[in-house]
Amino acid sequence: MDCSRYRLPRPYSFLPFISLLLIIVLSSLVNPAVASLTKDLEKNQSQIKRLESTLKNTQANYSQAEQQLQRAELALQDVHIKVNHLKSQHDALSKKADTLNTEVEHLNQRKAQQRDALATELKLLYQLPEEDVVKLILNQQDLSEQVRFSHYHKALQRSRLDTLAQYQATLDEVDLKLKQLARIQADVDAAQSDLAQTQTRLKTLQQKRQQALSALKKEKRQQTQQLKHLNNERQTLLTLIADWEAKQASLSASKTPITQAKGKLDWPTSGRVKYAFGGKHPTGDRHWKGIFIKAKPGTPVHAVHGGEVIFANWLRGYGLLCIIEHGQGVLSLYGHNASLAVKLGDTIAAGQQIATIGQSGGQDHAGLYFEIRQKGQPKDPITWLSKR
Repeated sequence: MDCSRYRLPRPYSFLPFISLLLIIVLSSLVNPAVASLTKDLEKNQSQIKRLESTLKNTQANYSQAEQQLQRAELALQDVHIKVNHLKSQHDALSKKADTLNTEVEHLNQRKAQQRDALATELKLLYQLPEEDVVKLILNQQDLSEQVRFSHYHKALQRSRLDTLAQYQATLDEVDLKLKQLARIQADVDAAQSDLAQTQTRLKTLQQKRQQALSALKKEKRQQTQQLKHLNNERQTLLTLIADWEAKQASLSASKTPITQAKGKLDWPTSGRVKYAFGGKHPTGDRHWKGIFIKAKPGTPVHAVHGGEVIFANWLRGYGLLCIIEHGQGVLSLYGHNASLAVKLGDTIAAGQQIATIGQSGGQDHAGLYFEIRQKGQPKDPITWLSKR
């Protein structure tokens, strides 16, 4: 059939450029499902690595916080021991203070008694008028009475002096005891104040350490859960990849290689060939790289062989295009469809409907553009399809 006398539709003037673009697209879309899963897996592993490093740092900080808390609690324990010791000292000092208070009370009683005695002596002294004493001495009428009176007077003076001395000694002792008591009380109060401040400071430190430890524990728990989630996700991705590879291996093992089915493939749709492979383009510098099968709009389009969808989208010059990889470097292309029944990554069986006939991509006639490529090179589809 001489195709050069047919006027080619305008979209096919872009065929050389589109073919080159298609090869580039195909090279990046081989096994898109595995490529996507592998990319996700790499991202997941990178996240796991970063999180493991962060978790390691958190664990180190947690251990350091534990040590700091341990030191704070041990220091607080020492303060408790000192407080207990101080309480014992305080109890002993309190007893001593009670004893001193009792002694001071007794001394005050003695002081009162001495004061009363001294007052009595002074009263007796002043009850004897001074002129009577002088007269008694000058008269010298009764020598024995004079001697007796003299002794009495001297004894009274000595008693008064002794009483005064005892009273002064009592006052000094009371003053000493009160100073001792005040000094003891000041020491106890100072020690208590110091220990109270230390105890408050250490309790505050302990609370801060405990809060920091709790925060780190929470952070560690969250990071551990996140790491567990990422590891589960990683296992899921590995399982998906393994399942996909097993499925592909099973498909490869169960189906006849497309090269062995060459010349026996079913036609992708019903209709007649309007433009044949290799036909000259009206410009004379390009040729058809596939065939165009004219058919009614809505007619089903079927896969000529089992494989995987590696492209299912609109492409300039081809309209809605589906590309299936069959293995052994063989691809089949189905263009100008009205709709696509499959999506990227789908596994397709031979004869499965993948689209419906249309005229997308600017075609003047409804039909299917069908192309076979082997290792990137276009092949005549008629040599691959069964004879009608």
